Amino acid sequence: MRPILVSVVVLLLARNLSVAAELPLRIDAPEPAATQGIPVSGGIPFARGLLASIDQLRLLDAARREIPAQATALAVWPDGSVKWALIDAVVTGDQGRALILEYGASVRRAAVIGPMSARVEGGRALVGDGHLVATIANTGAGFIDALAIDGHAVIDARDPAGVVVSTVRIPDGTSGDAIPVGSFLCRSAQAHCATGTIHIDAVTVESPGPIRATVLVRGAIVLPQFGATLPPEATRGDPAGRMPFSMRVSFFRGTSVVYAQHQIIFTGEPDCDFITRWAIRLPGLAGSRGMLCIEPGVTLEENGGRSSVAASTSSRLCWGPLAMASKPAGFALIRHGWYDRPAAITAEGGAAWIEFWPHQAGIFDLRRYAREWAAGESGDTHNPADMERYATYAARGIAKSQDLVVDFSPLDSASIAMAAPQRVTTLSERALLVAPPAWYAATQALGPMVPEQTSGPYAALEAMTRRRLDYHLFAQDLY
Repeated sequence: MRPILVSVVVLLLARNLSVAAELPLRIDAPEPAATQGIPVSGGIPFARGLLASIDQLRLLDAARREIPAQATALAVWPDGSVKWALIDAVVTGDQGRALILEYGASVRRAAVIGPMSARVEGGRALVGDGHLVATIANTGAGFIDALAIDGHAVIDARDPAGVVVSTVRIPDGTSGDAIPVGSFLCRSAQAHCATGTIHIDAVTVESPGPIRATVLVRGAIVLPQFGATLPPEATRGDPAGRMPFSMRVSFFRGTSVVYAQHQIIFTGEPDCDFITRWAIRLPGLAGSRGMLCIEPGVTLEENGGRSSVAASTSSRLCWGPLAMASKPAGFALIRHGWYDRPAAITAEGGAAWIEFWPHQAGIFDLRRYAREWAAGESGDTHNPADMERYATYAARGIAKSQDLVVDFSPLDSASIAMAAPQRVTTLSERALLVAPPAWYAATQALGPMVPEQTSGPYAALEAMTRRRLDYHLFAQDLY
């Protein structure tokens, strides 16, 4: 109980005094390099009436030097005071060992020098901080259409980095014979292969800076025959021939790191349409090594013209180095790629490919879901005919999301091996700013909270709740 009482006392003092108060923060992430900055962010709650304005806070290091930060009010209390503040910063390992969030009526955050900014002009998002300049256009390829670092072009607008989705369609519904489960070969003369074209509906700025600039791209991958034989009731919400996608791209002040979250929604006919490749292509950045993760515990490592199978579980990262004109140019990383297999970082035609479904994995088979529904796993078993008809299209609307990182700062060429360098490991997990646990309870931003009961009348109920949460976290980590 003592930590909660201490936090409550601090909150009461801060409510009645105009002096600044302090909250210790820590970074929940793999240990970063001492002098290399990494993006960190976190949602910090405040009690009702404690923080009148989002401008009344700043981030300090152990020596009480201010760290450039971005603060956004995510939610407010009924009286208008800040309930949740999102803090973004770029922090080195040395700074991250002891962070302080100073807040109060007398606190003012300093303006950020050399800010990262983003704006939309003429259908294009223009992002930059002087060190990095990028363009994402509504006529582009769905990722980054142009990128320059310190004046040197990394991605040329004439050959943009973008989303690639390839499919195969078995139009007569005989996919069970044409592509048996587990098969890598298609045995149908009627099979139609296609690679989609990108149509962007909107490019918007979600965060304009000054630390994190985030651009959201929404659109569709156009595949004219995709879902061509779906009945009208199945296409009422989403028309056939379009696979919706989104791409959220974040850039950070003073770094060459790019974060992205990418999602596609399957809108084909599960028994006829299959994804054979889903990737992001980075032109001109093919590295000397690659990695393919198909099954847990086994990876295929590619080095030039040689391939080798690795069965070690010491590294659970799907990553690969990038190169430009044979010189190291950073790396690409699929977060959780080991668990969210298959995944790959490969080189083809001079481009680096970040593959969320590599063609070596065969087809992205969604017939499995249709069979599970038809077998009565869920649904109305009293009307099997209706259920069987629905089950044919049950997988339509399934979304799959991926989290990726591209760091365009060169790695030491001596460290480019499949044993991941420290920076790859550091960026493999999102770095979160977190407050002491008692702070979250004391603010009541999550509602009334009390310490967990391990004895007494409610101990069994709390143990049951904990078991369910533990199982959810275990399954989330496993799958």
